[in-house]
Amino acid sequence: MFIELDRNSRIPIKKQLYDAITTRILKGELVAGERLPSTRELADRLGIARNTVIEIYEQLAAEAYLEAHHGKGTFVSAGYDRTAVNDVIPAVEKAASAKRRDRGDLIDFESGVPDLKAFPAKAWIRAVKDSFEAAGDARLGYGSAMGYMPLRESLSKYLARYKGIHCSPEQIVIVNGTADAMILCAMLFRKTSGELLIESAVVSFVPDIFRTFGYKLIP
Repeated sequence: MFIELDRNSRIPIKKQLYDAITTRILKGELVAGERLPSTRELADRLGIARNTVIEIYEQLAAEAYLEAHHGKGTFVSAGYDRTAVNDVIPAVEKAASAKRRDRGDLIDFESGVPDLKAFPAKAWIRAVKDSFEAAGDARLGYGSAMGYMPLRESLSKYLARYKGIHCSPEQIVIVNGTADAMILCAMLFRKTSGELLIESAVVSFVPDIFRTFGYKLIP
């Protein structure tokens, strides 16, 4: 696995290493089941601290790019559908090209509007099916209104390790999407602050939510 790091770049070495590995996985240059160099071997080859490689390997494993097998090594995850990813890339490019032709070479930068035709539906269905088969009765029933505790515990560890944000699982709330998060924030802060600064580039429903709760919106 060839990786070249630019020590003159403003991009941190950790970020360069992370990007290099994920890019090769997404492009199919590293295929499912392929063994990666050991952390010591890769660190020696790149001339960086072994702890740096260990941290990136652990992050990629947490994000399901890699799988670590004790005594055997670290491998590209077999659960990541790279075929679907490779199918999506040309489909997205084709859809974007068609849209530019229809709109006179204009590019639509509107957020929150995915190309559903390019969505890897089969891979998604397989993942949902596997999740349901592995879930017990307790997980499929009503849980905490704050969200699934093992997920909150995992997020707490992830935030501390990779973002420097230290919070307990009890301080994390899982919501269904941006709208739910905005509604929750609007409810929490309306008693202490009746004003909200709004950027000109904003998802359209966000001002509507805060306006509904009586906030004064300041552009």
